Amino acid sequence: RESQNGPSVKEMRARLNFRQAVQKILQSLGRVASDRSTQSLNLDKLTEAYIRSAAAAAATVEDEHALKAFYFALAIAFDRGYLIKRYDAVAEKIRKETDLVADVWREKFVGKATIWRRVSLLQDFISAGVLTQFVGIDAARDITTLEEIKQATEPAGFSFAAIVASRAGIRLNQALASDDMTFAELAKTFTIERFVPSVASMQKFWTSAELEGDYGGTDGIYFHREIEKIQKSVDGLPPYSK
Repeated sequence: RESQNGPSVKEMRARLNFRQAVQKILQSLGRVASDRSTQSLNLDKLTEAYIRSAAAAAATVEDEHALKAFYFALAIAFDRGYLIKRYDAVAEKIRKETDLVADVWREKFVGKATIWRRVSLLQDFISAGVLTQFVGIDAARDITTLEEIKQATEPAGFSFAAIVASRAGIRLNQALASDDMTFAELAKTFTIERFVPSVASMQKFWTSAELEGDYGGTDGIYFHREIEKIQKSVDGLPPYSK
């Protein structure tokens, strides 16, 4: 807690070290972005290169800053103006910590990174991890599910695939925070297939009426069974079923 005279020297040093950690991870992401054309990196392979590089950089910073800096850097690098727009309080904290470059320039620079060949799923994966950093696992699950349910009333529609990506992002944060997985391990092993269940059977976008007709609505037992199946598929991924 800051005193009435402002932050202490120790607090100021901690803030500086954290910002330096974020910057170091951002620089690693920038190197991948600069080299992506020469290495023919695109879509899922590009995402894999980014996450591995960010994890490798996070493994070299102070432990007390590594997890938060990892997620802040990903949020900054991949923000499209809607990555964390659902979570205004979180977005505001991100923006207070560091300056954001222009969205259009950033998107052009980082390229088309995806999860299962969908840009939106990478956004869901990262934003869920960022949210977990602030509110914890259970609250992040509830918030991401409720926010996706809202999409059923919008033109975009509700997507079970988005729930998959969000739950996968939350689970990764959980593993890193509990030291079940180290950043060094993540840097060596991250692939979409290992860390995010397939969404091949989840291409549909549902309206509220369709969810009501097929699942008895989002309060129905059949809908909740689908969510439970998704969570089990995430928990059963190779990194977490040791």
